[in-house]
Amino acid sequence: MARDPKKRLDPPSAFPKAKSVLSLGVSYFQGPFPEKPGPGFGRVARYAWGLDYHSIITERLQLLLIDIQEILGKADGAFVAVDTKPLLERSLAQQAGLGFVGKNTLLIMPRSPSLQFHVGSWIFLAEILLTLDPSLIEATKTPLGGCGSCKKCLVACPTDAFEGPYRLRAEKCISYLTIENKGAIPLDLRSKMGDWIFGCDICQEVCPFNAAAFETRWPEFKADQGVGPWISLKEIFEMDNETKFKNRLSVTPLSRPKRRGLIRNACVVAGNSGDRSLIPALRKLAMDSEQLIAEHAAWALERLA
Repeated sequence: MARDPKKRLDPPSAFPKAKSVLSLGVSYFQGPFPEKPGPGFGRVARYAWGLDYHSIITERLQLLLIDIQEILGKADGAFVAVDTKPLLERSLAQQAGLGFVGKNTLLIMPRSPSLQFHVGSWIFLAEILLTLDPSLIEATKTPLGGCGSCKKCLVACPTDAFEGPYRLRAEKCISYLTIENKGAIPLDLRSKMGDWIFGCDICQEVCPFNAAAFETRWPEFKADQGVGPWISLKEIFEMDNETKFKNRLSVTPLSRPKRRGLIRNACVVAGNSGDRSLIPALRKLAMDSEQLIAEHAAWALERLA
């Protein structure tokens, strides 16, 4: 987010032909979290249960853009964005009337008279940037709504990642630590990660706006399409080369931290699990040539011992 802040704040500077934004949200919620199969499993954030959302949503929005251009006329400069462009997506979505930004910094879609279902914050955000002059569009009014005095998300965070309402310290967030973070996970945060091996849903699970969310209608995001809510630590430890890793996870969001990052995460979860059957695998990993993996495996062994 620190890269090119001017471009993020001023879309026309990065995309001079784009004049208006169609903001969209796609639900990925699949109901309550299933019971844990056993101690030797890592928990996966809901958005990553199925296939990688980038390609799935992009494909559908490309078709939608074709339909739009058949009606309005084709114009160079229109394009689809799914979490890959320098855009402040939550701000655009809020201005478009899709929802409001909550204290946990996520966009929340409250129930409204125009919606026959409740979504909450279990959504992917995406945009279609159009060359259509905004004066020709009846813009959606920003909906009224907010968190009020509720602080459940701020209190529930196990790593105290929230400095206060609407202020998140990314480097303490479990989602950041397990996905975007390329280095070691800080020692003082490892035990607080619990069994989260990829991402985290805690601040969403406690949010009252998510209490009655409807389940996604997109089959690609269903648990049976990807790794699902739980993944075996032993299975991850057995991915001893890039080929095995890619064959299992390349079409899922879990490919994002790469093999070294996911094994690092699995070592932390193993250390928190109390499952001593993982010790032989961890001993082998503690001798790994990849220092990041070896160090986290050694930490896990010490915890289990």
